[in-house]
Formats: sequence, C-alpha cells, structure tokens
Amino acid sequence: MLGWCRDTIRKGQHEVKANISCIDNFKGRGRLPAEAHLPGLIDKIHEIVEEKTQADPTLKSDRLYIKITAKEVRNRLIESGYTDDELPAASTLGRKLNKLGYSLKRVQKVKPKKK
Repeated sequence: MLGWCRDTIRKGQHEVKANISCIDNFKGRGRLPAEAHLPGLIDKIHEIVEEKTQADPTLKSDRLYIKITAKEVRNRLIESGYTDDELPAASTLGRKLNKLGYSLKRVQKVKPKKK
C-alpha cells in the first residue's frame, strides 16, 4: 500500500521489538575514490599542473586556469611511473582537477584592439 520493500518493513519490526534503531553503513558502500587506491596521486597532479597554471587575466576572480588538458595530465602521470591500468580515465581526472580548483578552459590573454 505504501510502496515499501518487505525488507524495510521487516527491519522496522525488528527495531520495534528490540527497542533499538538499526543504522545503515551508507559510507561503506560504493567504490573508493582514486586517491584511496593511489595515495600520492593528488600531489603528483599538483606538480604537473602548477607549471601550467594561469590566473584570471581580468583579475576579477581568483580562479586558476590551466593550459593543459586532462588527457595530457594522464599522459604525464604515465610518464612519471604510473601504469595505464591503475590510473583513472581522463574524464575522472578532469573532475579531480575541477575539485582541486583548476578550470579547464582556454583563456584569451589579450583582445585585439579595434581600428
């Protein structure tokens, strides 16, 4: 009638009988992030990206832009000793770069003056 699963009802009945509340382990589920499998990955990404980082040319924001793609970051990680199989995909590395505060956008340094 309510659309609940039988397991949920059984769990609720058990909680009422035992007078305790069952707590699910939601954090224990799912896949671990790439940094859990490769502990030095974030530091190595910082090393690779820092030399290609550029501040916002208008200085209106404190965003950092990089002149390197996630695919190129992945290739440089492979050159530095990681294997192709253990590294995450380029799209995952792109999301990691965004979380670290780097924006993967092209930056126009100077606009040409109109005559």
